[in-house]
Amino acid sequence: MRSIIALLTSTVITVTIFAGCDPDKRGIKVAPKTELDSKSETGYGDNYYDGEISEKSRQEAAGRPDEFELITVYFDYDKFELTPEALDIMSANADHLWNNPLKVILIEGHCDERGTEEYNLALGEKRSRAVREYLIKYGINPERMSVISYGESMPADYGHGEKSWARNRRAKFAVLSK
Repeated sequence: MRSIIALLTSTVITVTIFAGCDPDKRGIKVAPKTELDSKSETGYGDNYYDGEISEKSRQEAAGRPDEFELITVYFDYDKFELTPEALDIMSANADHLWNNPLKVILIEGHCDERGTEEYNLALGEKRSRAVREYLIKYGINPERMSVISYGESMPADYGHGEKSWARNRRAKFAVLSK
């Protein structure tokens, strides 16, 4: 009888300790930073991104999931590496996904009209996979993410100059379930 009481007491104490340490009980989770967050590149040139992620966007990512939209990431010409601006955007996106663990997404890779269709489909795939890999390293469950490449077939801008092309070189997010 004493051994049963001792076992129950130790079980209650263990459960109480672990319940008190549950991060969900403390509020918003903060994902660990990775080496990608501090990655610095030079020569990122003509990326369309034109500003910093505001503190308001970060607060929306953390606290108001229904009002925050995942931010599109833009790439340099013929590249699939995340630029410093893209890393800043991905940090806000990752924070949002970390704080909304039921959200499932599709990462769409896109290219501008230059290059063959086959080449652009492959490049779009590399872009979407680069974004997915960043999110995995950030701690987002890979089962919550799918990738697809549309190549040049779904432009955001139908123009034929550098500004249009810069808007088309992107990884865009589609939310599949909230």
